[in-house]
Amino acid sequence: MDLDSEQTAELHTLYIFTHGKGSLHINNEQYHLSADKYYMLSPGAALQIKNEANTPLRFYQITFAVIRVGNPRHETYPENIFPGRYEFAVYPFTRFIRLIEGLY
Repeated sequence: MDLDSEQTAELHTLYIFTHGKGSLHINNEQYHLSADKYYMLSPGAALQIKNEANTPLRFYQITFAVIRVGNPRHETYPENIFPGRYEFAVYPFTRFIRLIEGLY
């Protein structure tokens, strides 16, 4: 992933940063990266990650599809799961990271 160029999310995506300092631009809104938070994008969201230190950024990127269960058929849900929110706090962060590592 080229951190300096703007990317567009194709699926729902979680970004979980574990090391480094920087900022995240999601749909022209700026967020300061923090190790106690995660960031969720919906399909079509614009993203740019900026490293603001001489140390590398380390993070997990998890992409997934959201399926709306319906009758008679199921369909992919492309909208934001939490409208108007991209940044979420996690506590305890170490336990969250252990769960994420279990996915990898």
